[in-house]
Amino acid sequence: MKKLLSLIPVFCCCVSFSQQIVLDSLRQQVRIHKDADTARVFYLNELAYQYLDYNTDTAKMYNEEAMALAEKINYVDGMITGRNVKGLLLRMNNQLDEALKVGEEVLELRKKNNSPDRYTGAYTNIGSVYLVKGDYVNALKYLNLGLDNAKRWNQIENQIVILTNIGIVYNNSELNDLALETLQKAVVLNKQLKGESQKLQQAQLYINIATIYHKRGLYDEAEKYFKSSYETYKKENNIRDLSIVVYNLTSTTRFNKDMKACEFFIKEMEKIAAQLHFNDYTASLHLTKANYLLEINKATEALVEVNKGLAIIDTITSQQTYGVLLGVKADCYKSLKDYNRSLEFSNKALTVIRQTGNTTEEAVIFMNQSQVYRALKDYKMALSCFERSVLIRDSINSELFDTRIATLNSFNQLDKKEKELALSNNEKDKAFLENKRQTTLLIAGSVVGVLVVVLLILSLRAYKVKQKDNVLLNSQKEEIEIKNVGLQESKKEIEHQKNIVDEKQKEIVDSINYALQIQKTLIANHELVNQTIPDSFVFFKPKDIVSGDFYWATKKNKRFYLAVCDSTGHGVPGAFMSLLNINYLNEAIKEKNLIKPCEIFDHVRKRLIETISQNGRKDGMDGILICIEEKNNTITYAAANNRPVLISENKLNELQCDKMPVGVGEKKEPFTEFSFEGKKGDMLYLYTDGFPDQFGGPKGKKFKYKQLEELLLENNNLDVYKQEVVLKQKFESWIGPLEQVDDVCVLGVRLYTNESVYPGAEKMAELERSKK
Repeated sequence: MKKLLSLIPVFCCCVSFSQQIVLDSLRQQVRIHKDADTARVFYLNELAYQYLDYNTDTAKMYNEEAMALAEKINYVDGMITGRNVKGLLLRMNNQLDEALKVGEEVLELRKKNNSPDRYTGAYTNIGSVYLVKGDYVNALKYLNLGLDNAKRWNQIENQIVILTNIGIVYNNSELNDLALETLQKAVVLNKQLKGESQKLQQAQLYINIATIYHKRGLYDEAEKYFKSSYETYKKENNIRDLSIVVYNLTSTTRFNKDMKACEFFIKEMEKIAAQLHFNDYTASLHLTKANYLLEINKATEALVEVNKGLAIIDTITSQQTYGVLLGVKADCYKSLKDYNRSLEFSNKALTVIRQTGNTTEEAVIFMNQSQVYRALKDYKMALSCFERSVLIRDSINSELFDTRIATLNSFNQLDKKEKELALSNNEKDKAFLENKRQTTLLIAGSVVGVLVVVLLILSLRAYKVKQKDNVLLNSQKEEIEIKNVGLQESKKEIEHQKNIVDEKQKEIVDSINYALQIQKTLIANHELVNQTIPDSFVFFKPKDIVSGDFYWATKKNKRFYLAVCDSTGHGVPGAFMSLLNINYLNEAIKEKNLIKPCEIFDHVRKRLIETISQNGRKDGMDGILICIEEKNNTITYAAANNRPVLISENKLNELQCDKMPVGVGEKKEPFTEFSFEGKKGDMLYLYTDGFPDQFGGPKGKKFKYKQLEELLLENNNLDVYKQEVVLKQKFESWIGPLEQVDDVCVLGVRLYTNESVYPGAEKMAELERSKK
């Protein structure tokens, strides 16, 4: 189980020596200034602020005394500062509605005191409370008011703080590009500052930027920004912030498979834990060590670290870390093949994690349980846990999408209201000027009153003409009203039909989503591929909800079969074809006991012709099916229209294929049995035509096979996960604003055939023998 990156600040309950000196000095000043004057209010407020991180009860005591004294002597600045500290206290205690009221009071006091240059802080504090509440629309409203005011008074540091908070609003709303753009603006502004504060502010900005890159899976970028912050805090000996960035670096380097760097930062974390003497942080250290040890296949040592963490964690105040520790303990027992104990602790982990509401971690636990049940050959429970994990993850993705759309709509509504308000104010100004003008005209009109009488006589004459016109107009009006009634009836009918169409569309989408779940269950579980060939990746991007492309794998009698295929069509028709093709592949291997890939393709073609191609339709698939046999360097395969690509010693080889589909085609001869010798470290790529056929780039042309092969050759020495990231980024940049034209599937595996074609196979066979 990989613990997700956590950026929750670690609040330490210890006070450093230098901080103790500051507190002692402030207490001394309070003792010196015994009189009820502004100096005493100032030092009481400062003491309350300094105590916020260490003892909120003490902070509250000094804050209440400061506010009472400020009110007594009518010291406005003291009242405002006291309320600011009170607002922070309320926010820390999650009393957010009360914190908002205090923020509004501060803003009113600033306005009464005519201090427009100091509105910035008031707006920012209110916006920050809305941010904590999750009300991102109002958060953005007040933060933008603060930003405008900070710009007006050239308050650079305040602009940086506000831009950081706006970046967090966008990040929490899953608007990652806007978040990065906003934080980079803050970085540019920060370069105008000088001194130590500039460096510390930049380090904090880099942590926020790194967090977004980590969330997007761009671990190289995340590691770069985290390391920059690490160097700053290390130089400044800023232990508190260093503890956060080092913890995040252990996670990012591990996700990036940079195990040497991960080990270095774990040692750094050990040094910090020894200085802090803070149990929660030490427990996180043991958790980090356990994850690292599991990654390098040292499950027994990992279990020792987990037990150390569980021994010191506060199970009440640190439920999140407690639940994850239990989950990792279950992972350790799974690696040690003690499956019953693994299930015991994963169930305990589920109980705790559900109380925290961390659905992402819940999905991870269910996926791990699925693997355990599969190892126990309880396939019904394995499938059940797998489906629950998939459903939770789909729900998370759906909620994130809905949050993004809802937030964008809310932002648009806010912008619209502000424009309407501005327009309303303009209208009021126009009305005032119009009234003034009319008053002037009225005075002038009294001078020409005689002319009005003349105009009245002329109007009476014109009235008779107008009466005749009105008769005609009334007749036309009645005719229009009759037609309008008809239009209203038509409109109602159209709306009724629209509602029917919307309901049908919802039913169709629901059905397609259900088909997606079925398809996800039947296509290859990437973890099965990873168990067999650990260094592998899949870039799978359907054009629609469901896909005609699929990748599939199975094992039988020490043979591992892996296929990448492109069924006729995409979307729903393609998905149904893919389900049919997968069914016939399973039938050929598991029921007909066919071994050779060419014979398996022959069987699938025969079954397709029998079932769906009798009316002349050319339905079927193009694809590649490889067979890897344990302890054998020769890999056999069948290929229908698609060629496998093998890169060995930085040389690209396009392997052979049959120029015919698996289905009805011009040729009817049996498929050829092809083979090649694989060497340790070779990269084998299987892919469909979706990537090379995608239109894009500056001229809107196809990507083409040659360019894809050059891309694979250029990056074949990278870690397989990084290769997947490169492919994703290249595809997204190439497609740009254009629409995706077909399903995309690219699968890459690094071969280890000189030792064992699939590491772990012998252990799995040994386990099977022991059970028999």
